[in-house]
Amino acid sequence: MFVVFITISIFIQKSVATTDAELLLRIMLIRIVIFSLLISPAVKNYAKNFPPELFNSKKYLPAIEINSNLSIDGELNEVEWQRADFSSSFQQNEPGDGDYPTEQTEIGCLYDKKNLYFGIRCYDSEPDKTIRTELRRDAFMDNDDYFEIILDTFNDNRSGFYFVLNPYGNKRDAKLSDEGRSYNPDWDGIWECKTEINEQGWFVEIAIPWKTLRFVEGEKIYFGANFGRMIRRKNEKLDWSHIARDVGRSGIFRLSQAGVMGPFNGLRMGGNFELQPFIIGGMQKDIQTEFHLDKIGDLGIDAKINLTSNLVADLTLNTDFAQVEADQEQVNLTRFSLYFPEKREFFLEGAEIFSASGSNRMFQGDAPIIFYSRKIGIEEGNQIPLWGGAKITGKIGKTTIGLLNMQTRATTIISDEKEEEAPTANFGVFRLKQDIFSRSSIGLILTNKVVEQNVRNNQSFAVDSRLSFTQTLTLTTLFAGTHTSDESNSKNKVANLDLNWRTDRYYVRLGFTDVEPNFNAEMGFVRRTDIRRSSGSFYFTPRAEKFISVRKFAYGFRSSYLTDHTNYLYERNINLIYIISFQSGARFNIRMGQGYEYLPDDWEVRPGIIIEDGIYEGYSIFTRYSSDEARQLAAEINLSASDYYGGKRYSLGGGINWNGIERFKVNCDYRINKIKLPFDQFNTFTLSNRLIYAFSTDAYLKAYIQYNSDRLRFDGRVKWNINILFRYIYKPGSDIYLVYNQEQLVGENNNELSNRTLMAKVVYFWRK
Repeated sequence: MFVVFITISIFIQKSVATTDAELLLRIMLIRIVIFSLLISPAVKNYAKNFPPELFNSKKYLPAIEINSNLSIDGELNEVEWQRADFSSSFQQNEPGDGDYPTEQTEIGCLYDKKNLYFGIRCYDSEPDKTIRTELRRDAFMDNDDYFEIILDTFNDNRSGFYFVLNPYGNKRDAKLSDEGRSYNPDWDGIWECKTEINEQGWFVEIAIPWKTLRFVEGEKIYFGANFGRMIRRKNEKLDWSHIARDVGRSGIFRLSQAGVMGPFNGLRMGGNFELQPFIIGGMQKDIQTEFHLDKIGDLGIDAKINLTSNLVADLTLNTDFAQVEADQEQVNLTRFSLYFPEKREFFLEGAEIFSASGSNRMFQGDAPIIFYSRKIGIEEGNQIPLWGGAKITGKIGKTTIGLLNMQTRATTIISDEKEEEAPTANFGVFRLKQDIFSRSSIGLILTNKVVEQNVRNNQSFAVDSRLSFTQTLTLTTLFAGTHTSDESNSKNKVANLDLNWRTDRYYVRLGFTDVEPNFNAEMGFVRRTDIRRSSGSFYFTPRAEKFISVRKFAYGFRSSYLTDHTNYLYERNINLIYIISFQSGARFNIRMGQGYEYLPDDWEVRPGIIIEDGIYEGYSIFTRYSSDEARQLAAEINLSASDYYGGKRYSLGGGINWNGIERFKVNCDYRINKIKLPFDQFNTFTLSNRLIYAFSTDAYLKAYIQYNSDRLRFDGRVKWNINILFRYIYKPGSDIYLVYNQEQLVGENNNELSNRTLMAKVVYFWRK
């Protein structure tokens, strides 16, 4: 089936050499129709029910059918809740492993033809000490009291929907696969949640429309489920279907060990078609307007079509990301490119599907990322306008599928103060992953970049696997290669292996990465080529039984050894690590290291400052302390000193979080570097401030102000970046954004405005 689809797609792409956006978008729609026809038989074969006998050994939460709609107010005083069978069998995950909780928690489940309902009672002997600070939709609530729900609607013991809320009733949700190893918090589901705080604790009422969830319809079905609670002032984590601490901090995502709830009789999903049209208006002043103030206005639309119960097509036309927050300023003191995370929602939704083993959204190490979505529509830090695109993501039986096709417009960009033409280009990705055994998978990913009428193209392909031998032992592998139409295609392979064994008391990791010299994944992120890296880590993490204020200690050793393909040594690092984790959530760690680096060529670390090639060795020390982040004033400070290419590097960094005024939060991050070389010296300083005021769970105002004093990089000037955003969710899925952006270099008689934009964006959500 998939071979047929790929063959047809390639034939269509090769037979139409055009830059016409309308025609290309029609081709995308044709692909979706063909794919839908091909998968229909597979979906019918898979649509089966899961009998309750499969769950006899698991914890069970009955779901009671009702006929009337509940009033979602958090009070749980309707007569329907008297019929619910509430479960209170929660256990500690932290600090005790399976111990009784210090506070009681209860959960009950009801449903009707439209919604799934949860009633939650979080009892608290000191309700006035309940911690609640976050009111922004989709914000992390790790520093609050919270309750979490995970639903395995397909009973595949791997993928699920995740919902979390705090005592304010603020919401965050996500989709996950591979039991949380692929986790996407940028999925936004439509659901309702209200809370009530009283003298007994805090109570919750939730309604999740069946249109929001995906499942195989049937006359009598069951879901896998688990629930968790955090009592933040005690740093006490509870779970309903208990997951042993050995599996790690994200144990609630272990769906193979979740409980079950149901039965649900005669359910129908609905919600098969969604539209989100948007309109933009405002004013802009930048290089595209020749620094004159021009009016801007545009229309666009995003659409979602549920092809099957768990297969979704996303379409976008005239794609816009006006409301996306600016990248955080980073100082680069290495010879390699910096990694910036994706923030654009079209690419974030379903991102977990396109992530191959060895590549993570939070980049670490030298293992290449085969598909890095920021290569679409962003070049040299400049935005490239998008005509639009299409995406299909989902799962058929044990097979996960991802298809993506995007078309950019031709435009002019600035690179090194020169104007360059960026031609139109087409970007395509195909992802296939097959579940094997109980918790393992093997996958394939293909990428294809075609520049303007096929004058140049680049492809990459990779096979990856994740093999879980036990609950604590996992091996991930990645084997990849590339092809470029106008470059050498020999020595263009990658191999990456990573073996992990983790328990509550021990952690061992062994890794190997081999990147050949001509590996060129133009739709990926490749930090460096022509390397072989071997690395290993060992941690001993005992519980602190004799220290009341300490929860755990960690004693670690980490090393790596890197050569080129002639086996010439380029890098060697050895680190000793000591960590104290306190009961409050505070943390202290210190790391001491010794390093060796061979610099093959002269390197201009800053304009006019050249570090000569040669061998450099030295020592480093790093220490960090982070306080309990649930307090009104929390801080982190880190200090480091190290040898740096024959000189010294001293760094001071950290952050301050303050929420002393209700609804108002301040987040501050800073980093100071002082570089002393034998022949020169320079300093850098970055400061990032987020000031956030939440009017309610549906409206907030955020100012993101950044300062970068890397003067040698900016020709003696400093850089200011200001991003102000007001967001109002006037109904679920529908938003109003007001955005102001400004980027400017400031110096004595040498100011330069890069961008100034004021705009409004209105999004309307409709679902049938």
